[in-house]
Amino acid sequence: MKIKKGKCLVTVMLASALALSACSGNDNTATEGNSSQSPGNTAEAPVTVKIMGQFDEANLAPTDKKFVEQLEQLTNTKLEFIIPPSTGYKEQLQLALATGDLPDLLLFTDINDINLRNAVDNGTIIPVNDYLKAAPNLLPYSYEESWKALRFNGDDKIYGIPRTSIVREDSFFVRQDWLDRLGIALPANHEVTIDTFKEIMRRFTKDDPDGDGKSNTYGFALSLNGSKVLGPMLVSQYGLLGWQEASGGAYKYTNEMYAKDATSFKKALAFTADLYKERLLDPDSGTLDSSKANERFQSGVTGVKRGFVGGLLSEEQVLKKVNPNAELTYLFVQNEQGKVQGAGSGAGMFGAWVLTKTSKHPQKAVDVLNAVLSDDVWPHVIDGYEGIDYTVENGQKVQKESKTSSIRRNMMRRSGDPEFFIAPGTSAEIRSRLLPWLDKAVSSVVISKSLDHVPAAAKTPAFMDYQKQWDQTVMKIIVGQLPVDAADELVKGWYEKGGEVYTQEMNKYIEKMEGQ
Repeated sequence: MKIKKGKCLVTVMLASALALSACSGNDNTATEGNSSQSPGNTAEAPVTVKIMGQFDEANLAPTDKKFVEQLEQLTNTKLEFIIPPSTGYKEQLQLALATGDLPDLLLFTDINDINLRNAVDNGTIIPVNDYLKAAPNLLPYSYEESWKALRFNGDDKIYGIPRTSIVREDSFFVRQDWLDRLGIALPANHEVTIDTFKEIMRRFTKDDPDGDGKSNTYGFALSLNGSKVLGPMLVSQYGLLGWQEASGGAYKYTNEMYAKDATSFKKALAFTADLYKERLLDPDSGTLDSSKANERFQSGVTGVKRGFVGGLLSEEQVLKKVNPNAELTYLFVQNEQGKVQGAGSGAGMFGAWVLTKTSKHPQKAVDVLNAVLSDDVWPHVIDGYEGIDYTVENGQKVQKESKTSSIRRNMMRRSGDPEFFIAPGTSAEIRSRLLPWLDKAVSSVVISKSLDHVPAAAKTPAFMDYQKQWDQTVMKIIVGQLPVDAADELVKGWYEKGGEVYTQEMNKYIEKMEGQ
């Protein structure tokens, strides 16, 4: 491995000798579900593929080195990773585009980045359609919505390969030891109604769940969002699922958040406002950012916290440092129809890999990404490598303390695979506890048809200014400074300040995407 350090970035070159020696191996051909290239099906020397991405560290962990070696073997390549400092990645990306000094693959962490759209328009980024034909793992292990979102020009040309994010609904961690102390038994499916959820928070606030004889606990701590205001606690439970097909009205597609009768929106606001009024929320909620709200949960001030079930064990470990008797469980809140249904934002990816026009081996570059999702490599993406990430004792994997992976876990992911979140060596008992919740978190999501698209109307000064008023009004309703019915005028004003055009443009976009 060679590491080149420059003033602004670090280039990591990882050439595996195994890739060379394997070229004279067997004569197997690639099959569906496996990588599209095998070191045994070519006598040619490996080709260099340059990859620029945003990863945590340029100095790769042993697990990442092993991962790259495996990819090189399977695809007959020599991989050169260009890893700028994470905080300066966007600037280095812009520099590469401006100078034309381009790798084969570039990672854009935001598909709405204006630099990406400009690079598509001027031909710097090329379509990947022709190369997908020889990459059998990419389509089945990516969300359909992701491929739609990468058709930037409204035709069939796809300008990137999704770096898939496993779309899920984040529900609630709940203190099991508090439930036990109060004699509250959850249903076997860990689903509760909205009313039952509110009653749990009431008892966590009023009935001394930690047994210290003091009135010093609360159900939940709200935290300020990116706009520095509070938002509704329950959203999808009231039918706020982003842009979906409408059941009636002037438009085929609508977002219930902006429905002109504001019914669902007002219900979501009323629920949170009632919690605030009844003092079931941490009274400091109006000043807490997410990290401070998290501290309130970890220190035993609150008993409910929103989070992804995949992090339950680590959350419980943190709690036990404060209270060795603390235990966690997971809870889903049903919607008004008695069903668990989550709202999935975005387009099912956390960025996309794009091919540049200067790539000398575009098929090889795509083959590398395809190989990550293959049956050969994917188990290692999940568990790592024996001797590096885990040992085997009595036939069971035992996780080792090792340097965290930067590339192996973040280069590509399979859609809808909850196994990704189960650590190697997890006991059968814990697996049987977590997997049903993971499955539900993944399978219950409805992805918004907006696919992260931002209509042109959203960039007008009037619309942007009104968004500030929207945020401030929502917070005032939640903390009781305005009645819930103030949402009626809020929605009306949204349409007057550009929301009507926004809705028209969004409908036009969705109709185009749905027709592909």
